[in-house]
Amino acid sequence: MTITQIQAWHKKNFPDSRFFDEKRLSECGESLDTMRVLNNQCVIETDAGKFSCFQVCSGIAGTVPRVNVYHYFDILSFEWIATKKPAENH
Repeated sequence: MTITQIQAWHKKNFPDSRFFDEKRLSECGESLDTMRVLNNQCVIETDAGKFSCFQVCSGIAGTVPRVNVYHYFDILSFEWIATKKPAENH
C-alpha cells in the first residue's frame, strides 16, 4: 500500500475529511512528499479500543533534528484513527 492509495481510499470513504488537504498539511508542517507507509499492518490501542492500521510516517518541516509523527489509518475503512509523536509511541 502506498500513501497515494491510502489518500485515495480515505477520500473516497470520508469525502468530508480534510486530513490530506494541502492547506491542512501545510499548517501542520507536513506534505504528501514527506509521508510514507512504514507498516502495512500494525495494531494500536486508543481510548476507543484496538485497531489494525496502516502506519504512515510524516516528517515535520523546519524541525532540527527532524521530527516525525505517525498517523494510523484503519486497514478496512481507511478511517484516520490516531496521530502520535515519537514520545507517545511507548
